[in-house]
Amino acid sequence: MERQFIQMSDYTFKLVNQNNHNKAVYIKMGGQGGEGYGNVHQEFESLNRIKGFMNIPKFRYVQKPDNSVLVIENVKSKNVFESMRAGVSVGTTLTSFSTDLEKMWSETIKPMNEIHIARNIRLSSLDTAIAVSNHRGEIMNKDLIINGIKYRSIERTIQELIHKFTVKKDDVMVLAHGDEHFGNILCSDGKKPYYVIDPRMSGYYPPPQILNNLFGSYFLFMKEWSFRIANDNQGAIDIQFNSFEELETRDVLVAFISKMEESLSGISKNNLLKEYLAINLLRVIIERVNPKNLATIRKNNMAQIALANKILYDNSTIAEVYKAVTKISNYDD
Repeated sequence: MERQFIQMSDYTFKLVNQNNHNKAVYIKMGGQGGEGYGNVHQEFESLNRIKGFMNIPKFRYVQKPDNSVLVIENVKSKNVFESMRAGVSVGTTLTSFSTDLEKMWSETIKPMNEIHIARNIRLSSLDTAIAVSNHRGEIMNKDLIINGIKYRSIERTIQELIHKFTVKKDDVMVLAHGDEHFGNILCSDGKKPYYVIDPRMSGYYPPPQILNNLFGSYFLFMKEWSFRIANDNQGAIDIQFNSFEELETRDVLVAFISKMEESLSGISKNNLLKEYLAINLLRVIIERVNPKNLATIRKNNMAQIALANKILYDNSTIAEVYKAVTKISNYDD
């Protein structure tokens, strides 16, 4: 039997049967990678933590004296992001995923203890807000006019966020995958309605951070935005922005975001989701992202800044804001 190793990333290889390409597995190997990257034992433990709640591919941990490996089943299906871009419906996938996510929250919820969380998102968000506050660009101290509505300056917004992250803490924590985004959710392969992959740092997190991962990664790195700016509108920066989406995709995402917001409010009424999401988007000002994502945020950064303000200050849910700034492809001009 002829086999071929195909390198997929620094730590991941695909082992393919040359006589039958449908027979393949992923092999992860490595030692102590940063925040879970390349740490196969940590990923093995992460998979074990969530396997009772979420659909995951079959996996096996092989301990070797020199270099342990994690062998993972190859699920033959596209992820949610790829499927949306290909015009394939992801409604069933996201409905099933969100139902299991809600169940995991309800069965693992605990009072917040920041000593026991996998990563302290509140403090990392505070650190990002402080870093943005030190930025000296022209955009910081001017008021913003976004789609015709006036908003305060980024400088004032950042100071408010610093205050919030300093004095307010999340009230509950739940078990979580740790790296939730649409690239890590696979659509149905005909056996199960979805799978999650690559839980590099599963553990306990505040539930708003899970939604921040899901929504923020899509808004930042997967979605294309259109915008134009003017600098002479009564001394403010005038930003007009929107995005386009197929009708079904937009409606599926609006329903998913709305369901997740409602679930969050059911277990944490006074949560920090909007604040986490705002600073997640506003970090484009200082380009605090993985270098591979720089090109994406640079072409969309003013739209992401505008979106952060609308999420934070509009008297609307995130689902309502997303729907309002998303036009329908092939229908709207």
